[in-house]
Amino acid sequence: MVNEALSSFGYGFSVYRNKYISLSAAAVFLLFLFVGYFVIYDNFNLYIHNPFVPTGLYVSGYDVSASSLLFVSVVLVSLYIVNFSLNEQRQFNGKVKLRQIISISNRTYPKFLITASAQIILSVIGCIFFVIPGLYLGMKTLFLGASSVYYDYDLLSSLRKAFSISKENSTNAFILFLLYFIVSVVLIYLALVVSNSILMSYIIYGFLLSFFLISFFSSTYKLIPLLSSKKSRLEELTSDLPGFGG
Repeated sequence: MVNEALSSFGYGFSVYRNKYISLSAAAVFLLFLFVGYFVIYDNFNLYIHNPFVPTGLYVSGYDVSASSLLFVSVVLVSLYIVNFSLNEQRQFNGKVKLRQIISISNRTYPKFLITASAQIILSVIGCIFFVIPGLYLGMKTLFLGASSVYYDYDLLSSLRKAFSISKENSTNAFILFLLYFIVSVVLIYLALVVSNSILMSYIIYGFLLSFFLISFFSSTYKLIPLLSSKKSRLEELTSDLPGFGG
């Protein structure tokens, strides 16, 4: 039973052998660094924090609003790129072109945006305020975002599916979430020790965020078919696209 979780965990860090996924992670990193540091921090004098924390200089309400809008835009684009990375991992047997994967990603993105956002918010809030319940909640929602891509499900259907898979395979779900939780805590601690400037902090956290986010969702995406007998809706997603079917 444990082998599936360990295999999926390792898979999450092996996906960067795919050039498109590596470029996707690099794009998220550069986006976070450019907008986060050179625009939000350097131009508007704000740190990216929760909530935005002023640097000590005068910051107008307009600057805070503009920075918040930019930050939300970065999140939206980043989640689209993660969504694209998951679709890039579908088993297309080498017959699918990049433009077709992008077309599929455009279709799955709205549902993934909603489910992934809900999953991240619930897990982070749970772990910050209630560590033990947070681990439980993180395990229960582990497959929430990936289910929306794998099955083409909406939020409620993804919730039911995520709860069902994690309930039937609680050991694997808990181990995978715990591994990512431990690694993220260690990396954040090391980043705090190593970073000696604001720019270095943005570089380190941007790198961790971009690559870690794709790895996490890739691991859960990989684990779904190992634990669930229900097949994905790949045929429904691709049947109406040029070059598929027949």
